[in-house]
Amino acid sequence: MCKLSERVQAVLGEDSVVVIRLLGTSQLSSAIHSLLRDICLQVCLAFDLPPPPTQTKQACSDLVLFLSKLLLTVSRRGTHTLVVVLDSVERLLPGDGAHRFHWLPPDCPPRVHIVISISTAEPDTLKALQHAVPEAEAYFEVGPLTSEEGEEMLETLLTSDRRRLSPAQWAYFHQSFPNGGQALLFQLAFHEARKWASYTSPSELVVASTAQDAMNRLCERLEKSHGTVLVAHVLGYIASSR
Repeated sequence: MCKLSERVQAVLGEDSVVVIRLLGTSQLSSAIHSLLRDICLQVCLAFDLPPPPTQTKQACSDLVLFLSKLLLTVSRRGTHTLVVVLDSVERLLPGDGAHRFHWLPPDCPPRVHIVISISTAEPDTLKALQHAVPEAEAYFEVGPLTSEEGEEMLETLLTSDRRRLSPAQWAYFHQSFPNGGQALLFQLAFHEARKWASYTSPSELVVASTAQDAMNRLCERLEKSHGTVLVAHVLGYIASSR
């Protein structure tokens, strides 16, 4: 979705405003009330419009109504195209009816677009979204990369980093992703592979199978370099700052 937001700006040019939110990455991005409030504030700032009144920011229903009017105001100006990108809407907290998608405008006015992503691993949330937006042409399923596509992606990334894998290392990579997988996993595999030396034994090679596994391995490496106490305190400060 981050790459998509970059491409949107490249295609639409300077006359576009892109608002992107990676949901679930913090407490504020997980609650629909704070999400709508922040989106309204950012759009108002980008288009030099008055922010929502204090009383409006208190109630989620008021924010939904304000956002709907705000999008219509932006559209009527006709000067810029607004694109709102929301990644992983299934990670929204269920409070305030977030998973019923009543806050999602059923129709976007001209020059306003909303692009959202949702995991098929959450069928109930997906059904609720399909009920809110029933048009079949509004959906596009992004499937996993094939093993060949993953290989090509990894090789491109390694080439850009001026790195190469030995035959034994490529064989290990094939064994790790026999049926392909999501692009994120191949990106994580690249970050692991770039640390390998040409003489690294196959028995020492490790590739994360999930994003959580990659984070665990990152924390383990940080703890080995800096100690458990320092890493724990730093991560605690980062979590508190959110």
